[in-house]
Amino acid sequence: MLDLDVYEDERDVVVLADLPGLNEDEIEVMVDGDVLTILAEPSLGRHKSEGRCRVGRSFRFLGVMRLPCSVDPDRMQVDFDDGVLTVRLPKRKAREQS
Repeated sequence: MLDLDVYEDERDVVVLADLPGLNEDEIEVMVDGDVLTILAEPSLGRHKSEGRCRVGRSFRFLGVMRLPCSVDPDRMQVDFDDGVLTVRLPKRKAREQS
């Protein structure tokens, strides 16, 4: 499981996750209703050296959380910089929630 830091301001819910050693293409962020899912799956692949072949073990990081309010997933912003994933989810206005 991933440790997620969450805070909100007047406009957005912001989620931070430390994912050192990963590439942006190894991370998937999804919002379904009021649930945010972050899936990180490193691609270890096969390593060959001097006639030997070593197959890396596959593992996943998974973070799932219920969001504290209604958000607009179509306006979600995802940034991955220096091993830190930042997900910014704009809050829906009261009239958009119904």
